Amino acid sequence: MNRTAAIRAIITATTVEPVVYTTEATCRAARSIADRRNHLYLTVGQGMASSLGIGVAMQIGRPTVVVDAYGSLARNPMGLITAGSVAGLRLVHVVLDDGLFGAGQSAASPSGRADICALARASGYASVSSTARADRFLALLRNQLATATRPVLIRCLLSEPDEPAVPSAGLRTVDLPENARRFQDTIGALSPVPRTA
Repeated sequence: MNRTAAIRAIITATTVEPVVYTTEATCRAARSIADRRNHLYLTVGQGMASSLGIGVAMQIGRPTVVVDAYGSLARNPMGLITAGSVAGLRLVHVVLDDGLFGAGQSAASPSGRADICALARASGYASVSSTARADRFLALLRNQLATATRPVLIRCLLSEPDEPAVPSAGLRTVDLPENARRFQDTIGALSPVPRTA
């Protein structure tokens, strides 16, 4: 599986659920596949996607998807600890792991040594999965979006070459404050659902 296939699966599995994307490459890929009002592009917030996603999930009490990168999550592992401690948090935390710090970079991340899945389990995540297959990833996503009542983590092992990236300039033409406003308006229109312990 590559990044584009993983993001395509996320977009296929979601409809109105808020989706918070981290890293510029992930945001560019998501926007090129489907630019939806329930997508928030966090292009410069390395390590902050889980924090934002936790807040959204707490506010609406509905399934919320965070699309993280291993390198981004490694900058703020407190998101795992926080999410695992919030009762009834319907958070589906996707971690895209290509073994590198950032798209197109050659610096290896410590994902082979520092087990993000073990940290999620120790932090209180209800379910932790890891897959390199796009079909299994899509099935896991659909199942967790339908059933999760506590935080879950799905680690996507990205080992296949990615499709050519959308140029950075294409994302920079997005009005990021407007993206934030439309995302806020969209989630604000969802009726909050009380969280269960």
